Amino acid sequence: MKNKRLIIIAVLSSLCLVATAIPASIAFSRTYSLSEPKTLSTDITPTKPGKGETVSFLPESLSKFWQMDDLVNTYVENAEEIGELTPYTNELLSWISYMGDTDFDKNMRRDIFEKYDLFRPTNNVLAWDSKINAKEYRIIISQDKTFANIEREYSVSGVENSVIFENPYTGVDYYWQVIATKNDDSLVYSDIFNFSTANLPRTLLIEGVSNTRDLGGNVGLNGKRMKQGLIYRGMGLEAISVEGENEFKNNLGIKAELDLRNVGEGTENVLGLTKYYHYPSPLEYAMNTGSVSGIEYTGSGSLVKNFGNAIKVLADKNNYPVYFHCAVGRDRTGWMGLCLNFLCGVSEEMALKEFCLSLFSTSGAYIKGNTAFYNRFINIRDYLNTFNGNNLSEKTEDYLVTIAGVTHEECESVRQILLGDIDTGFVPGKVSEESYANLAKVTFRRQGETPIIKMVEIGSTLDKPNMSGNGEWYHNNVLWDFDNDVVTEDMYLDYLSNDKFKVAIHYSGIDLPDDALDVSENYELDFSMFEKEGYKYRVYDDSYQQIESLVVTGDISINVVYTPTSGFIPKSNSRIIVMAGQSNGAGVAHYQYLSNSVDEAKIAEIEEGYDNVLITGYSHGNYMNGFKKVYANKHTATTETPGTFGFEVSLAERLSKTFPDETTYIVKYAYGGASLNYDWISPSSSDVDVTVNHIGDKERGWLYTGMVECLTDTIEVLSEATNTIPMIEAFMWMQGESDACFDPATDLFLTSFDALVDDFTTTFADNLSYKFAVYDAAINENGNWKNAKQINAIKKSRVDEHNVYIETNDRITTLFEPIGTGTDAAHYDAACYIDLGHMFADAYLSKTLPGYKFDSLEIDAPEKITMTLGEDYVIETPDVFFNGIKVSAKVSYFSQQYTGVSSSVYSYFKVNDDNSFTPTRLGETQLRITAYHHDEVRTVLVPVEVVA
Repeated sequence: MKNKRLIIIAVLSSLCLVATAIPASIAFSRTYSLSEPKTLSTDITPTKPGKGETVSFLPESLSKFWQMDDLVNTYVENAEEIGELTPYTNELLSWISYMGDTDFDKNMRRDIFEKYDLFRPTNNVLAWDSKINAKEYRIIISQDKTFANIEREYSVSGVENSVIFENPYTGVDYYWQVIATKNDDSLVYSDIFNFSTANLPRTLLIEGVSNTRDLGGNVGLNGKRMKQGLIYRGMGLEAISVEGENEFKNNLGIKAELDLRNVGEGTENVLGLTKYYHYPSPLEYAMNTGSVSGIEYTGSGSLVKNFGNAIKVLADKNNYPVYFHCAVGRDRTGWMGLCLNFLCGVSEEMALKEFCLSLFSTSGAYIKGNTAFYNRFINIRDYLNTFNGNNLSEKTEDYLVTIAGVTHEECESVRQILLGDIDTGFVPGKVSEESYANLAKVTFRRQGETPIIKMVEIGSTLDKPNMSGNGEWYHNNVLWDFDNDVVTEDMYLDYLSNDKFKVAIHYSGIDLPDDALDVSENYELDFSMFEKEGYKYRVYDDSYQQIESLVVTGDISINVVYTPTSGFIPKSNSRIIVMAGQSNGAGVAHYQYLSNSVDEAKIAEIEEGYDNVLITGYSHGNYMNGFKKVYANKHTATTETPGTFGFEVSLAERLSKTFPDETTYIVKYAYGGASLNYDWISPSSSDVDVTVNHIGDKERGWLYTGMVECLTDTIEVLSEATNTIPMIEAFMWMQGESDACFDPATDLFLTSFDALVDDFTTTFADNLSYKFAVYDAAINENGNWKNAKQINAIKKSRVDEHNVYIETNDRITTLFEPIGTGTDAAHYDAACYIDLGHMFADAYLSKTLPGYKFDSLEIDAPEKITMTLGEDYVIETPDVFFNGIKVSAKVSYFSQQYTGVSSSVYSYFKVNDDNSFTPTRLGETQLRITAYHHDEVRTVLVPVEVVA
């Protein structure tokens, strides 16, 4: 019988709110084969980590170092603090005295490493409580929910209840299970537990080796994270123990060793690998006595030549996982690590931190508080910047090709391997002999709750009880009380006050009897009333009565979604707001100008950001890796120019303070100069051809397609991370300037935008809140967009129950903050972006929160100002009213800026420090007055005429 998807309304029966006895655990038969029955039980519970907890395994001192901000610019002033964090002592450096190959030397080095090396993971204990009298426990750990691939497996006696999880990956989700062997040799399986590891450097414990870590983990080109488990760095392996060798070869799967030491500098091929590559880098080339660089990486010496040969090894996917090293893993190894990071597009900040991690290892320890290591990084970076390219990735490639003899194809191969575009075939761990191939996983997930996972044999049957026990199933004569699994008292109380609601039960992975109701697409039914029988309620569903049994053919996912129809939204929903458009949607407000309009406290708040409003997506050509809190950065990624921000900052401010105990997720997708009729065209209108300006050689509709893919992935990630059904409540659109430049694009704007909204709402129908609306802001009518007023009229014509128009032209404008020697006539400035975010937020909150009221700030400005050339004009400070009450506000004045023929900035008058105005030329212009009070920013434009 074909697999089908059924979405039905479950019957919730007889949930009693008074104290009732619910079994603490329910046992189920689970087997790998019919002849080996096994039992699942909740009598084994995790104590560490907690379910769903995020754990950091990085030692405290390294963690403090990693969390330091802007070290590229502030390392020197933090050098003393960094020195205090490192393990430097004279005794530590005594390991160098035991560089010999005798057992005594090896043991002395191991002892010193164990005492001082800060690299070993911490807090990596898995612990559990058990009510079972077991003689042995087996613990299996995997990044795969189905345990088809087991990364680690441990066995301990029945009197123990913890294990050390060795060298875990970082920034991943883990699943683990405890399997108890009882005295009669029967097996009891715990539920499946889960936790996540923090996205921090992955340092390793390899007995007898120091300075060992995974080079992967940092974000590189196109927002891709360098893969972990592929390339490791460290020191020579002479003192490695049997346990360390086993970890390297059998658990980390090291296939190739890349040795950068000089001939005779240490024992070769300690691991006995078939793939051992030795490219000597003589000390006379490597150390360059007297140079702050620490290594000689210029010229055509043997280090440079052999360094190129080493890169060629890394261009072959068949060599991975690979371990590269020199003697101590600090200088020559550090140079290669920097080049690989830069080649893959890792930021300077992250590359510097990874480079300096060696200072925390025993073999890499340096003089406490010394900045020589930092200077090496700066010199290497500056040297690479002398090569051709638009960024450090391209410049590093040019160095490797022109100096080290590597080809462009080999550089690209290294990139694609380390960024995950080329599959090396390596998977952490090993396939368990006792696989889960014959088992299916049944996941009960109620909105907002931790999922409940059962394991059943494929081919088994779930039978409906003969009684009227709606919401219950039998499996092997054991009752599964579906109600007790998915409904709790607080959920009942939440919904008791509502007259109508929907309960969607999404089934997948089952075969249905012929007479069962078959619904191929998402479908929900309304039931109008609760039966208020004391503390009980029932909801009836005729389709449920048609099902006699369900045959399990694969994993079953049962997702329970509660959607009330009378205005109540469960607090467990994950709220998503989508921001989309072109450059004014992406945001180009310059941080440096915030002080023109708001006070220092507000600037500090914006810079700190809002912890409960998180953002991801694509903006200005940059992909955001995962979620981060919304804030405004002082600097761009290069740290050389002032940072920019968009209206999400003040939007987040409103949301953070309106929903202090909830998290809002923003998905931002915007790109400067993008056209609705080309870059943003959606599938249903993509056959309409119109000549418009567009972004480079991008395919038509690339932004819409990218946004859909990003939002789809985000919904999936949020659903897994929060155990909720993510709901999209707003689509905020800031676009139209590009289409206002071309008559054909303007004529098609209404049709194209209607199609985009229809395509979007159809694609994400299952995740649209009933509060969903499109919030569309007017574009600037004072700019260079000839059809701006026509575009705004089209936007306004779409207003209805689900489409909101935001008028911006009476409050914000452009042309007031010069950048360098020119002005920015296309974009809003810092003050206006703050106001724009408030406008979007107030429109959204006014629609979705009954009774919501926002603050009003008004400026009583003069209708017109006339100045006389040659005479200074002093303006009387205008009155400012906050919610109708006169207040003392921060008032700023800005002269409208223009760009002259020589690209210099000029205006008809200048604003002096004492807020007097000096006319500079005859003509008509504008004065903008900005007021700030109680988080609110308002602007007003006053016509100005300069006369003779």
